[in-house]
Amino acid sequence: MKKRSSKAAPSKNRKKKKPVRTKRVYPKKTRRTYQWDDEKEAARLSALANNFRGGRLFNGYVREALPMVIIVAVVMVAFLVISVLFLHDALTMKLPADLETKTVQVNEIREDEDSVYFETDTGTMYTSKSSVDMYDQMIEDFSPGESFMVTCSKKDPTAMWGLRSSRGKVYLTPDHLLKDLRDNRLLVSAVCIAILIVYILLSIAANHVLSNAPNYPRLSRLFVRREYLNINDNDILNTQTPVPSPPPVEQNFED
Repeated sequence: MKKRSSKAAPSKNRKKKKPVRTKRVYPKKTRRTYQWDDEKEAARLSALANNFRGGRLFNGYVREALPMVIIVAVVMVAFLVISVLFLHDALTMKLPADLETKTVQVNEIREDEDSVYFETDTGTMYTSKSSVDMYDQMIEDFSPGESFMVTCSKKDPTAMWGLRSSRGKVYLTPDHLLKDLRDNRLLVSAVCIAILIVYILLSIAANHVLSNAPNYPRLSRLFVRREYLNINDNDILNTQTPVPSPPPVEQNFED
């Protein structure tokens, strides 16, 4: 007779155990939190609660903010209007239609920073000093009582548009003077536009700084006097402190 094995035969109905696998589970990323100073937060809420005039501007950190905003806006509009006016004047400027040429006797020539004046037998006449060609040579060759041919307008006979000596030397022409006048107006318009752009950029920077005045206490005092700021003198920059994520946790699960 055959001996039965001591080990029992495995049952066909018995389920096999599935292997246990482990998987690392990472926690979800947490958002950064901010550490606020209680005193600064209380000051901000107090500014809004006290209903300062224009207190909603700059998050309530600037007292009497509305007049400041109005002044800034007025300055911007002024620069814009000036630049547009000078630009329009330069583009539309033309020679006077009533120009006439006549001969005058010049007794004296004097100058200032921008203009040169001719004392003639008919009165004082002037023109732009920078527009006169060979100005130093004209002064050197000039003798009192010398005759010049001048071009001027009938409406304004004192403003010279052209100048020629009795020797035939041309010192000033209407086209040259018109070009210089246009260039000067274009230069003024360009300077005003450049100042306006810089002013707008500074206004944007000031708005950001003053709206977050507790974070930028020193910069805020560059734009607004200290007595108009609703922040503490010992305010410091708030720092962002990210919450450290915990290490990965191993979790057992069955498929």
